[in-house]
Amino acid sequence: MKITQKSKDMIKRCMSVVLALVMIVTGVGFVDFTKEVNADTETITLYFIDNTAEKWVKNDDAVIQLVDNTNGHDYYDMVKVDDTTWSVSVPESAYNITFNRLNPSKSTQWNSWSAGGRDSNNVYYADGAEYGHWDVIESEDENEENYFHAGDIVYLDLNGFTAWENDSALMYINFTDASKENNDGNDINIATADSILYNPFLTDYVEENHVYAYIITTDDEGKDILRFWRGSADNLWNASIVLSYNEYKIGNNCINVTGWDLSGYVSQKDYKINLEADKDNDGIADYIEAVLA
Repeated sequence: MKITQKSKDMIKRCMSVVLALVMIVTGVGFVDFTKEVNADTETITLYFIDNTAEKWVKNDDAVIQLVDNTNGHDYYDMVKVDDTTWSVSVPESAYNITFNRLNPSKSTQWNSWSAGGRDSNNVYYADGAEYGHWDVIESEDENEENYFHAGDIVYLDLNGFTAWENDSALMYINFTDASKENNDGNDINIATADSILYNPFLTDYVEENHVYAYIITTDDEGKDILRFWRGSADNLWNASIVLSYNEYKIGNNCINVTGWDLSGYVSQKDYKINLEADKDNDGIADYIEAVLA
């Protein structure tokens, strides 16, 4: 059978289409079609939150991209709010959504969440590598003070790695994201360390076995990030992951430690402290004394 030139041209065009599809699906030669929302368009802010136990989505400087399948498969690069949260402004009509996890150059797709219709929801929780669920984050009031407030309570849970209590370790809290990397990987001497990076406070309120609580004081108010440390009276030895106020305000009030340094995850814990306890019998509740400390 003789193949005409017209047939050859048709075959070439078909092969080109197939090759393009293969490149997109495999992530090779991933094309960046990222858009920005027109200023005149009604918009909504959508969030993507890493809800996995290991909190691995951020690893390797991953880029999170939202795909608006409702409006012509438009792509939007999401802004990293903190270690577990990304956000982006999209047309309010965006309904059917996909989230892609890409390498930093956006040439390879590592993971994809087919989130589907969001209904009236505005946050997608990635519960695993390819699955999750929609929910709602209350719209943030423009006048809301976006930081920890006096009286807020945060927790450190060591049940997943009780070795943090070895060597009669003391538990500290520090209101920056500084780690040992900022000190060339060495332990931090509290007396001589840069006080802007390291200004730790003892966390000696033990809620229950292997769980510690810290009550935000009036002096702490205004900070928007924290992490716990273990150490001695003189040095800081090991740091937990960070807890940001953005995580705290959506319910994640606890850092769970799973290893020596920067290992763990944040979660919501339903711990309760006795707000009326008065250990020194001075007529002022311990909780109030801690807030005003």
